[in-house]
Amino acid sequence: QRFMFAAFLWESTLAGLRPFIMLWFIYSLKVTSQTGALLLGLVGVTYMVAGLASGYLADRFGRSAIMRIGLWIYLGGCLFGVFITDVKWVFLFLPIFGLGGSIVLTLPYAILIRLMPRQHIGQFTGMFSMMRGLANIVAPLVAGAAIDIGGKILPAGRQYAVIWAVSALMIAVSLFF
Repeated sequence: QRFMFAAFLWESTLAGLRPFIMLWFIYSLKVTSQTGALLLGLVGVTYMVAGLASGYLADRFGRSAIMRIGLWIYLGGCLFGVFITDVKWVFLFLPIFGLGGSIVLTLPYAILIRLMPRQHIGQFTGMFSMMRGLANIVAPLVAGAAIDIGGKILPAGRQYAVIWAVSALMIAVSLFF
């Protein structure tokens, strides 16, 4: 149960960022949509490379150990995202976020495999998938509400930076599970 709740939180981090990241680029960082797309491409490449590397590292050093490292990198990246205002820093920041995010989003099922009793693999896989689906429904609503609240207290455009705070909070809470 604790693992399933943590998996929900991990998936929620990306699900809360995904719908609003371009708005953050355009309105908070004041870049063009082309630059935003370039930055997303940079994250995608980092994510693919890190996904391969995280699997190798997990096999060599342990899935849980690499997951913990990934969570701390991802948490640091999300906290940095709250405060960043210059796109120059984003070119350095997003690959780090991509590295941590890739680890956090690729290793949970590999960790779950070791926790599942053989007679309930289907049930646990279904619950894991349900947690991911639930995160894709709930997290954008939570992030959107945080943006609306942020819009009342932050300067115009900066309210989109709260998506990083929402994701950081979800990672921090997941550390207890």
